[in-house]
Amino acid sequence: SYVILPRVSSTIFSFFVCDTFEEGTAGRMRADYSIECEGSYYNAGYWYASAMVFIYPIGMPSVYFLMLYKKRKYMNPAYFSDTPMTEEQAIAKIDKTRKLDSQRFLFDMYHPKNWWWEVFETLRRISLTGALMVFKEGSILQLFLGVTICVVSLMMYSNHMPFIRSRDSLVAMFTQLEVYF
Repeated sequence: SYVILPRVSSTIFSFFVCDTFEEGTAGRMRADYSIECEGSYYNAGYWYASAMVFIYPIGMPSVYFLMLYKKRKYMNPAYFSDTPMTEEQAIAKIDKTRKLDSQRFLFDMYHPKNWWWEVFETLRRISLTGALMVFKEGSILQLFLGVTICVVSLMMYSNHMPFIRSRDSLVAMFTQLEVYF
């Protein structure tokens, strides 16, 4: 799910985008111009795509968050511990915790306090790759939302510096700038 989520989400969102070529005629789906946006075939697909929005673009990040939230005390032991510990000690403790092996791909590269970061990153990717396409292409609203997502992402990266390796956080911030420009 992690690798295919942005592409599947983009495909789902593309179902909602219709182009009208002549005034007074039914629009056509941008993803497939052979489908009119006012027919029974489109209506059935519309409801199916609407349901899929709740399964993939909304559902998968929610599942990620719930999986991580349930085990947050193991991913951030310094916060939940009665005795003080350094970040290195916390990371060593996390590495020894076998309960986390199935979710490790979602948090292992981040500081323990940023155990939730992959959920943020997944929502950012879905927003930029799919959700923006439901707005009119090139519209002020689409541009405003895209720029806002980029600026908020850059602020989040610079404020949290989420990666354990600081170089990775710097690369991520420069990547946010690149997406912005």
